[in-house]
Amino acid sequence: MKHLIKKLLKEAVSKNEKYEYQVRYIDGLIFYKRKVGEEIWSFISDEEFSKEAPGNELIKFDDKWNT
Repeated sequence: MKHLIKKLLKEAVSKNEKYEYQVRYIDGLIFYKRKVGEEIWSFISDEEFSKEAPGNELIKFDDKWNT
């Protein structure tokens, strides 16, 4: 029952709020997410990334400083 409730809540949130995800390598893997349309990225854990990112959009990291 607990898993069903979590799944329903996650689906309800995901229908209203879409997120974009990035993986950057800065002395190790760093995971980020942001709401679609926002400019600011937030750090997330590798666990959160693995649970949420596969069904969402991954955005390529454009490293403007090293070009």
